[in-house]
Amino acid sequence: MSRAVGARLPRLEDARLLSGRGQFVADVRLPRMTEVYFLRSPVAHARIVAVDTARARSAPGVLAVLTAADLPAVTLANARHPNLRVTPQPVLAVDKVRYVGEPVAAIVAVSRYAAEDAADLVDVDYDELPCVTALPGTTVEKSAWLFDDIADNVVFQHADGSDDVDAALTSSAHVVSGELRFHRQVACPLEPRGTVADFDAGSGLLTMWASTQSPHRLQREIATAIGMANSQVRVVMHDIGGGFGQKIPPHVEEIATALSAMHVGRPVRWIEDRCENLVAAPHARDQLIRIELGLDDELRFTALRGHVLGNAGAYSSASGSALTEAYRAARTLTGTYKIRTFAYDVAIGLTNSTPIAPYRGVGLVAGQAARELVIDKAARLLGVDRFDLRRRNLIDAPDQPYTTAMGMVYDDVSFRDCLDEAERLLGDVDTSADTPGAPLVGVGISPYVEPSGLGTQGGLQLHGHHSPSHDSARVSLDSSGHATVSVGTPSLGTGLETSLAQVAADALGLPVSDVVVRWSDTAMAPVSLTGTRGSRALVVASGAVALAAADIREQLLQIGGELLELDPRDLRLEDGFVHVTGDPSVRLSVREVAEAAFTSTEARRAVAEPTLVSTRLHDPGASYSNACVVAIVEVQPATGQVRVRRVIGVEDCGTMVNPTIVEGQFVGAVAQAIGSARLERMAYDEQGQPLTSTLMDYLLPTSTDTVDVETVHITTPSAVTWRGVKGIGESGMIGTVAAIASAIAAAVSDGGGEVTELPLLPEQVWRMLQPADHAQH
Repeated sequence: MSRAVGARLPRLEDARLLSGRGQFVADVRLPRMTEVYFLRSPVAHARIVAVDTARARSAPGVLAVLTAADLPAVTLANARHPNLRVTPQPVLAVDKVRYVGEPVAAIVAVSRYAAEDAADLVDVDYDELPCVTALPGTTVEKSAWLFDDIADNVVFQHADGSDDVDAALTSSAHVVSGELRFHRQVACPLEPRGTVADFDAGSGLLTMWASTQSPHRLQREIATAIGMANSQVRVVMHDIGGGFGQKIPPHVEEIATALSAMHVGRPVRWIEDRCENLVAAPHARDQLIRIELGLDDELRFTALRGHVLGNAGAYSSASGSALTEAYRAARTLTGTYKIRTFAYDVAIGLTNSTPIAPYRGVGLVAGQAARELVIDKAARLLGVDRFDLRRRNLIDAPDQPYTTAMGMVYDDVSFRDCLDEAERLLGDVDTSADTPGAPLVGVGISPYVEPSGLGTQGGLQLHGHHSPSHDSARVSLDSSGHATVSVGTPSLGTGLETSLAQVAADALGLPVSDVVVRWSDTAMAPVSLTGTRGSRALVVASGAVALAAADIREQLLQIGGELLELDPRDLRLEDGFVHVTGDPSVRLSVREVAEAAFTSTEARRAVAEPTLVSTRLHDPGASYSNACVVAIVEVQPATGQVRVRRVIGVEDCGTMVNPTIVEGQFVGAVAQAIGSARLERMAYDEQGQPLTSTLMDYLLPTSTDTVDVETVHITTPSAVTWRGVKGIGESGMIGTVAAIASAIAAAVSDGGGEVTELPLLPEQVWRMLQPADHAQH
């Protein structure tokens, strides 16, 4: 008997993607289709005095030049927390611009070239205002307030945790503090954002082809913004060239494209170029975390206090909630450790920069790095082994289920096992640098936990407020015995299409080749409330697929029993056949049973309505993945250049549906983390002008920066998910950034260097190695 779940099957989607037969938004071609180009603000903060579009309207090939005055008063907004000040973002700027790259006008033309040429003819008169680039915490002159009713640009303030954290720290034998400034970054997916909108005035149907991670959310929010019923908006997807969180929320450009199509009465396409993606697409990270960690005489952690400042960008709730980074970082600061006394305060402010949205490992990446650096610092100051200090304080098997100070319940996790195995694999490492100028070698350690497969309960534990999140799936079997799985959870190149086919194949007793997975149309796909994000897709969708497939399996067994004149309880369904348990020779093929279900009246004696179709909803309990990443780096003292020499990843994502896909997700995240820790920084000057607007300035990791990742799997199935699966998509990013930061800190610590910001570009590393008076020059 073959089993699909657990097998290292090749990805089904690779045949089309690797042969150039994938279909992306840019490949959509519709009759009479036009192109839209967005004229974007060149200044960070200004009143719009006037917009003159006359010359542009008369340019060759131009169908329309639209400003806010030409469109309905549509805004995009989200309220994710009762304390959050909501700042709706207009689809096109109204009266004021708040960041470089904010859309001011939409030029619709017969080609992108004609639209861009016409954009040069639009005259906008800006009255510039003072620009704000700093994190919250200082008084801001009123003229620099981004919104007249939000003093000092602070949109969120919140505190939570133990009332006695100050007393606990005061009474601790040791208190170690540190801070980490994690700079702004960009998800930078291979395929930038884009959409095609087609409005049928006769039926009132708006069809959107989109590159989105959350099609049903996009459908809901476009419908709400424009004032349509959800059923009047159809979102169609084909292949998606990566997202990493940037494509979770709707974007103002998508709504503007839809309104443009309604205005001109023709299909309109918007395809973002790379410069637009770097400057105007949502950014991420951008926070300052300060930590105080208390320890007793036995080096047990007694208390932890966190202060977190976050930068929301120009709007608190446009493309993604302002809480996306800093709030999550604050709530997860205790990580894998037994710290009962914990409190945090968080403040999030607006600045004249692009709004933020999720990015792989959202919130957890910065918090993980900040905490592990402080633990390293404590170990150095107290003269203890860094592995031993962590091991002494990890939540261990006898402690489970363990409820954190923020209400997250850790069960079926393997923090200690992962740390021990990572240390064993590391072996002995020579970190001495006896020769002057020789590379400095450092070892970094990063055990971590990841909320995965967020259903409603997991969202409540992570966010501290109601966060509904569930998926539905439909499984159908046709008369040829082939299955179709329909989900609203898109595959982003992560192998989800293959994994869900494996789940359905096992439940239906079919070869994987007889299962096809569809996720491309909200008009047909069951609802995925929050889409593909946060290591949730497989965990949530697999349960829905398995439940639906089990319903069909039961129908097949009942009908098979009727046809074979046997008790269905004596039958098995496997390898494409319904057969007698223990006697495979007495059997019918799944195709024969399925055909009978549709054509034979005998089938109805067993099943009154043999539809061979089932739709089921799955909302799993809260589950948590975990791992430990250890990194070894070399630092060149003369230049500050850092080379990652080894990365060891010991991960536990529960039951693996496809180990090859698990490893691909982990290794890919490690490569991305190397860039996040060492290269990628979205920089602005004091006037709010982006300084890294091309890939010559915003540096992505290449093959020469990566390493062969040494991966080991520990399997601790979750008791609250289908077959014990847990998520893996963000895991390698969360742990590896912290491990590299920890390794660099270890390499430079003998010279008095301390890691206080990320990413660490060579110049910053070099400065850490210089004497204080030299580094100031």
